[in-house]
Amino acid sequence: MQRPDEEKRKTILRVARDLFSRKPYHEVLLDDVAAAARVGKGTLYIYFESKDHLYLELVTEAFDVLLDDIDERIRADAESNWKLLEDLIALLAKWMAKHPTMFDLMGSNIHPVRRDALKQRRRRLGVCFEAVLRRGVEAGEIVDAQPELTAQFIPAMVRSGVVYGRRGLKADDIASQVVTLLTRGVRGRS
Repeated sequence: MQRPDEEKRKTILRVARDLFSRKPYHEVLLDDVAAAARVGKGTLYIYFESKDHLYLELVTEAFDVLLDDIDERIRADAESNWKLLEDLIALLAKWMAKHPTMFDLMGSNIHPVRRDALKQRRRRLGVCFEAVLRRGVEAGEIVDAQPELTAQFIPAMVRSGVVYGRRGLKADDIASQVVTLLTRGVRGRS
């Protein structure tokens, strides 16, 4: 039996990342990943039990990078909390556009430990947005009676735009619409 090799695992992840960045999830085959990594398909199963598991590893890694970037931006001395919120929404929209199937995988039939790991990251994302909203409220820049709830709405709105928005919609357009909704709402003036 072949023993796991960390370098081989990293190669498989690097190759898979490249394939998933160029093709939609459903078009990437494990055969393609194995061929590009120059390993047998059976070798993939030493490291990953399925295509979902492989993709989940990539998304989890990318989610951690996103969260670290958001944390770093929150800790930096921002021009304003509102501007920071706009920047974070744009960053999130671009990230979600690169990983549109990620939240679908969270609810799919994946190993509960992996699903829980993603849910923890999603909760952390909400905590990040809540922190910015609360700082904005304290500074008088933002008026929000329930920042903890708004913090959950923001990623949900971005995700909905990415997953259900019209075809070809750009991440910048989605972010702009979310910011517009937060700024003005949708009710007309009477």
